[in-house]
Amino acid sequence: MYLLKENNSLDNISDAPEDRELTLLDRCDRCNAQAFVIVNIKDSELLFCGHHYNKYEVALKNVAIRTSDQRFRINAKPSISANAE
Repeated sequence: MYLLKENNSLDNISDAPEDRELTLLDRCDRCNAQAFVIVNIKDSELLFCGHHYNKYEVALKNVAIRTSDQRFRINAKPSISANAE
C-alpha cells in the first residue's frame, strides 16, 4: 500500500500500523459497492469503489492526507457467482 504525498509521489507504507486491508464488508460511501480505496481527509475516512475513486481521483488528491489504493485486488480472486452456470 502506498501513501500519496503532496507532490503526488508515492511512498510505500505497508508497515504503517493504521493500514488495513479492505474486506467484502467495506462499502463505497457513494454507491455501496465493494470498497477498494481508503482516503483520509482531516479526521475522516472515506471509502470508494474503483469507479467512484476514478471519477473523483483528481479532486481527492488535492485534499487527501493519506490514500490507500487497493484497486489491484479488483478481480484478483473471482467470485463464486462469476463462475456459476
